[in-house]
Parts: sequence; C-alpha cells; structure tokens
Amino acid sequence: MTSQKENMSPFARELLQSMEETIAYLKGEGTARETRLTLPDPPPKVSQRQIQALRHRFDMTQTQFARFLNVSAKTIEGWEQGVRVPSGVALRMLQVIGSPAILTPFAQMSGIVMTPIVAKQTVKRQEAVKARTARKNHQ
Repeated sequence: MTSQKENMSPFARELLQSMEETIAYLKGEGTARETRLTLPDPPPKVSQRQIQALRHRFDMTQTQFARFLNVSAKTIEGWEQGVRVPSGVALRMLQVIGSPAILTPFAQMSGIVMTPIVAKQTVKRQEAVKARTARKNHQ
C-alpha cells in the first residue's frame, strides 16, 4: 500500500487517511477529529447591467457566455433584459467569475491562471470541437 500511497494525489492521500481514522474510531481505537467550517454569505444580487458588464469584460457574445456558465442563451438574454434574475448557483458563479479575489485561489489549486482571455479561449475551443464533431457525424 505504501507505493500506492506515494502515487496518490494529496487529496486522495488525505481522503484515505480520513477513512482509516474513521474505521479506527468506529472500532474504538481512536478519537474523532472535529472540523468546523464557516459557510460563506449568500451571493449578492446582480443587476442586468452588472451581468452585461461582466460578459463584456470577458468579451463574449450572449451565446458564448451562456456556454461558459452552462445555461441557455435565452437565460442570459433574460437576465440582461431584466425579465429573469439569476438565483442560487448562477448567482454564486457570477460572483466567482466576477471577483478575482474569490477565483484566484481555486484557479491556482488547479494550476490555471483565470483571465477573461482564458475563459473566452476555452469557450472557443469547445465550440471548435463541437463543430468538428458535427462535421464528422454528417459525413
């Protein structure tokens, strides 16, 4: 198991250690470790102008921005026209991509430097792959 542990990611090693500690605790061989988390405040409301400004900052069309956020283009259109308002996960996602202070630690953990240009390039690559796949399927 030692060689397997060496090949594991830090997250996998920590997860395995936690499982081993849990088993030991259930057998009465150890003590439980307590972890307390502080939950973040709810994400702030976002106006239609703020959504447009964020999309423009990323230099994306509504369709590209919708793909980036994994929502429909009609949803983005509704948000920007004030017909709909983002809620829940969408609000948190808008908060995260709109705030480098929030996004940077997560991006760094993944080895990504997240900028509007990187986001747009990612969407464009996805669109190119989708177009190539569609062409292959039509042949």
